[in-house]
Amino acid sequence: MISVPELSTTRSQGRRGPVTRWLRPGVLVGTAIVVGASSAMYVAADGRWGHYSRLLNPDAEFAVPAAWNALLLIVAAGFSALLSRRVTRLYVWLAVGLLVMAIDETLAVHEGIERALGVDWQVLYAPLALGALVLALRLVTTLWRRDRRTLPGLLAVGSCWLFSQVLEAFEWRGAVQMPHYAAMMLVEEALETSGSAVLVLTTATAWLRTSSASKVT
Repeated sequence: MISVPELSTTRSQGRRGPVTRWLRPGVLVGTAIVVGASSAMYVAADGRWGHYSRLLNPDAEFAVPAAWNALLLIVAAGFSALLSRRVTRLYVWLAVGLLVMAIDETLAVHEGIERALGVDWQVLYAPLALGALVLALRLVTTLWRRDRRTLPGLLAVGSCWLFSQVLEAFEWRGAVQMPHYAAMMLVEEALETSGSAVLVLTTATAWLRTSSASKVT
């Protein structure tokens, strides 16, 4: 466990101020607006997509929801990189993984690969998912010893992302949408984006809590 003194110095307060004042409410409000507006627009449009409603389509490539999720992943990657200097070097690999996810989300890489090869992207990405699982287990065991207060947030993120992928697996059969596709897709996208938001808040909080601790050697 990390022994963290009170962040009472001017320097610590300077670090804490912008994060407490702007980042947390920005992430929460922004995520609520993006998820709520995109879901409402999808239901209201009922397949009749105009230009603006397509930009808010939660299941579309190069749309606002995908861009917001990518931004959250990039911010979380930044805090993870900072944590790698103070808690465990494993956070470096988390940061790298999050940046890869952000690039994939921004450029719709997995959708393109799936269309090109005709194979479900979840099957193609299975080796990467296995590597991510190994990293997650190592990170959890390390944080159990060094920073247990971060674990609930990370477990919540993992739960959101896991259930979102389970839902996505049941949304399609080949190129055919399954019954209740819309409901499953909206919940899946909400869980995915919410998981990213929770990860930003979790890593930011961990960084604030450890900002006056010694660097990891």
